[in-house]
Amino acid sequence: MQLAESQLKLLLDTAHGGFYTVASDGTTLLCNQGFLNMLGFAHETEAVGRKLHDVIHCKHPDGSRYDVQDCPIYKCASQGIESHVEDEFFYHLDGTPIPVEYWVHPILREGMPDGAVCTFIDISERRRAEQLRETLTHELAHRIKNTLAMVQAIVHQSLRNTPSVDAARMVIGERLQALGNAHDLLTTTSWLNAPLRSVVEKVLSPYPRIAFDGPEIRVGARAALSISMALHELATNAIKYGSLSSDKGRVDLSWSVAGAGAAEFNMIWRETGGPEVIAPLRKGFGSRLIGRSFGADFSGTTDMQYEKAGLVWTFSAPLSGINKL
Repeated sequence: MQLAESQLKLLLDTAHGGFYTVASDGTTLLCNQGFLNMLGFAHETEAVGRKLHDVIHCKHPDGSRYDVQDCPIYKCASQGIESHVEDEFFYHLDGTPIPVEYWVHPILREGMPDGAVCTFIDISERRRAEQLRETLTHELAHRIKNTLAMVQAIVHQSLRNTPSVDAARMVIGERLQALGNAHDLLTTTSWLNAPLRSVVEKVLSPYPRIAFDGPEIRVGARAALSISMALHELATNAIKYGSLSSDKGRVDLSWSVAGAGAAEFNMIWRETGGPEVIAPLRKGFGSRLIGRSFGADFSGTTDMQYEKAGLVWTFSAPLSGINKL
C-alpha cells in the first residue's frame, strides 16, 4: 500500500501543471509538486487539511470577491457539477495573480459526490502571446493605413506634377519601388527597427558617386521609411538636375549623433561638382517630402540651401523621435 502511494505521488509530481483534490466540504486532501510550485507552498503539509478557497481562489479576474458558494471547485465537490474554466485567476501566497485554465471533476462514492479533482495550468505565456498578437494586429493595421496613405500621396502628386501619363507611370513606379525596398528591409527586422547604414545602402546603391558615412545606429520603422523615401527623392533629383547629372559631380551624405541623454540626430546631404542649381519655382511631391513636414514628423527640422556648388539638405531631430517605432 505504501509503495502504491509512493508511485502515485511520483506520477502526480511529474505531471504537467497543478493537481489537487478536495473533500466535499472543500478540505484539501492531496496535491502535487506543480500545485505547490505555482502557488508558493513550501511543502504539501502547508496545503493538505486546509480549505484553500480564500487563499488561492478568492477573487475574480476583475478583482471582485469570489464567494465560496460560487466556486466551481466547491460546487463540483459538494454537488457533482463538473466544470472547465478557461480564464480565471488563482493566487500565489504572495498575492500575485496567476491566470489559469482548470478542469474539475467529481469524486463519486456509490453514485454520490464526495469531493473533486482539480487540474490546472498556468496560462500566463498564452495570455502574453494573445496580447502580443493583438498589439501586432493593431500595429499592422496602423502601418498598412500609413503605407496606403503614402501610396495615395505618391500617385496623386506624381500625376499632378508630371507632363504625361508615361512620365507619371515611370515616376510612380520608381517611388513605389523605393517604398517597397524599405518595406523589405523592415520585414527582416520584424518591423521593429533597422540599421541606418542598411537603409542608406538599400536606397543609394543604384546611384553613382554617392559617398556616405556615419555611426552605426538603428532607426524606428517610421523613420526608416521616411528617410528611404527622402533619400530616393534627393538622389533622383541629383541625377536629373543636380550634381549627379554631371560626370564630375558627387554627393556626400553624412549623419551623426550629438550630445548625451537628450541626444540629437543630424543628417546632411551635400552635392558638389554639378551644374549651378537654383530653387524651383514650384514645389512638387518630392520637395514636400523632404521639406518642413518631413522634419516636423519627427519633432525636428529640415533645411534646403541651393548653394552655388550644389544642393545642401540638412535634417535634425531628437534621437528619441528617430528611434520611435
